[in-house]
Amino acid sequence: NPDPERGGAGGRQALNGPLSRDWAGAHMLPGSRMGTGVATYLSALLIVLASLLVGRAVLLLLGRRQASFLEGAVGIATLVLVCTIAIRLPGEETASLLASGVLVIGSLVFLLVRRESVLGPAVGVAVPVALLAGLLASVPFIASGQIGIPGVGLNNDMAMHLVDTEYLLDNSRPEPVAIINGYPMGPHSLVATVVSLLGTEPLPGWLGLLLAGDPVAAPRLHLEPGV
Repeated sequence: NPDPERGGAGGRQALNGPLSRDWAGAHMLPGSRMGTGVATYLSALLIVLASLLVGRAVLLLLGRRQASFLEGAVGIATLVLVCTIAIRLPGEETASLLASGVLVIGSLVFLLVRRESVLGPAVGVAVPVALLAGLLASVPFIASGQIGIPGVGLNNDMAMHLVDTEYLLDNSRPEPVAIINGYPMGPHSLVATVVSLLGTEPLPGWLGLLLAGDPVAAPRLHLEPGV
């Protein structure tokens, strides 16, 4: 029998069966039943913008006065760290939402106070690279004409990650094997926080994170010499 946390028929049931529908009924906000495509790209946009704000603030706080190509990577790493810790506190996803919200808003205020250090010559190169990376990341969805899990025919590992994320959002469920075995829950915590904000299911949050990874990381490949 297929392992429901590792893929196969059981994995598909985890994606589309009662588990996902029960979560949606319990967590969807009134009026928030947006389509999967809208929720996916909104999740990606939120992750990218939050990562850039937090990353710029962190680097500025550490003394890097001009914007570079590192902000996105530093920011998303910081958000993952904060969400990983906060989602385990009393209040769970609410605590994670508050902690990440304070981090993002605090970063924005800090950058408004130090606005002379927000932009730099690297931004002109980073923006088109990030946009192109986001477009290329969307090619599988454009080619198939629908939003779904990339590569599921080769590896349905996403089934496990969705079950783990649903547990972070509702720990009254049986504890997944991956969490029992100490599997790192950093990205899962960030996705759980984003979908809590949007009131959508975990799948669009994960697809949004996959889409956000390319525009966040791609400009890093164009670092100026000596950095």
